[in-house]
Amino acid sequence: MNMQIILGIAIASAFLLPLLAFLWMCRPVVATIEGFSWERRVVFERSAWVKESSYQGFPDGSRNQETEVETYDKPIWGTRSHVESDYRQDSTHSYIVYDSVIEGHIKSKRTKYTYEIHKWIPGKRLVKGRDRTGVSWPSSPLNEEIPERVSHTQELYWVFLRTKTRGTYPLQLAESDWKALDEKATYVLRLTLSGRAKQQVAPRLIQTRGIPR
Repeated sequence: MNMQIILGIAIASAFLLPLLAFLWMCRPVVATIEGFSWERRVVFERSAWVKESSYQGFPDGSRNQETEVETYDKPIWGTRSHVESDYRQDSTHSYIVYDSVIEGHIKSKRTKYTYEIHKWIPGKRLVKGRDRTGVSWPSSPLNEEIPERVSHTQELYWVFLRTKTRGTYPLQLAESDWKALDEKATYVLRLTLSGRAKQQVAPRLIQTRGIPR
């Protein structure tokens, strides 16, 4: 076989095979719903006095204040210079750049301020979830002895789509898309290049008649 023909086939294969793989991975996949899942989380913060330290003094509202004089190695700063050049089309411009460097250390003293300050710190976490029924937020009365508040909430909704040849795909959706799914219908699932279901992309409803799974 002519070497030019062989070379042409090799070059064509190098472009054609990745293209075919891309088209195969991105082709529509027909799926049915195998199940649903949801989870809602409520994360709290609680009020607490936290021990901290500073070299800038006591902050407003702090308590149990203490001071301590400590010895440390204080850096000695100096300046060094070097020449840099800016090359242009028809000329070269040189200039001096000054850098700050540590040239050594000396023993010095400083005051350390230790205190307690009021802060909101991570508290309890409530999680609730199950199948498609009974979607609601977990609830718990606020602690009356130790002040607490809600820090943030999170809600997650999944549908599990089953195909005949590729197994089951978990897909995370927005609540509105998740609630709109019909568990008895057939859908076209969009996949990523790696063969995974595209997250946050609702599957497209199709007619079930005449479409093999």
